[in-house]
Amino acid sequence: MKLLVDVSKLQAEGRVTPEQAADIRRIAAAETTALAINLLSTIGVIAVVAGIIALEPGTVVMAVLGAAIATGGLLLKAYRPAGFGFLGSALVLIGALLHSGALLIEFEGSALSFGYVTIVLLALGIVLKQSLLVALSVFSIAAVLGSSTGYWHAAYALWVHEPTFTIVVFSLLAFAAYEASRRVQAAYQKLGRAFALLSILWINFGFWVGSIWGDYPGASWVQSDLLYSERYGADRYEKLQQWYDQALRIPSDVFSIVWAAGLLGLGAWAAARNQRAVINAVATFGAIHFYTQWFERLEATPKMVIAAGSIAIAIAFLLWRYNRSRQSPS
Repeated sequence: MKLLVDVSKLQAEGRVTPEQAADIRRIAAAETTALAINLLSTIGVIAVVAGIIALEPGTVVMAVLGAAIATGGLLLKAYRPAGFGFLGSALVLIGALLHSGALLIEFEGSALSFGYVTIVLLALGIVLKQSLLVALSVFSIAAVLGSSTGYWHAAYALWVHEPTFTIVVFSLLAFAAYEASRRVQAAYQKLGRAFALLSILWINFGFWVGSIWGDYPGASWVQSDLLYSERYGADRYEKLQQWYDQALRIPSDVFSIVWAAGLLGLGAWAAARNQRAVINAVATFGAIHFYTQWFERLEATPKMVIAAGSIAIAIAFLLWRYNRSRQSPS
């Protein structure tokens, strides 16, 4: 654990001797110099990689380059952690992202490529104890299930093609990650909790989409040609409708009811165990659920908007009070 102290003040108060103060300053100067070297080297690596990418060498070359950079970072973390630990972590992150991105482009974002990327990111995140890599692996798993996010000018988008499978898979993963976090060393506990919390995020995304549109489980895989093919077919809609008529459908109301019950149950569980991050997530998605159903089923009149805004303020106030109470010493 690193602490910020005023060495001159400690010396003036007689808490440390002049010799001890000189040693502290010398050690601090050495660490500052090492950090500056690490930062400069990292910036240099990023510049070189960016230049190579601009030359468009091909996805295979970029994948190999990314693997080499990540390997170099792992070696630095293993053999020179004291002086080049920061640089090693940065190289692993840069290399992993470059390697993963190149392979996803090469294989056109196939489920198999996302599965491979998930394993790589999760393994590196666990080895290096990096929550960012573990978090990215969760989004990669979502992509395997056909989920994604997007952005274009002044608009954001969320795609969850398989709400039911998304909810089931991430519920199991969240439970497994949380249970694992209770049985591992402290250094790995935050990784398990981060994975579980982001899994909860995708669980709620699945419920959100399902509560609006309902779901035909497996449709995006079984009928992918009819749903996403760019080829035009005169009978395409008719064939799809025929499949819908005989396929299993989960109505949107089922998602809405189960979502509300799940949020209440999860909120109670989190409150009993003082899991503030989970409670904040429950409150956020509880508000999203409430307003989604409100405006989906009721007309957005001025009075409705005023009522909705008032409720939002009340929810924000209660959440602020809860977080403040948990931060106060008991």
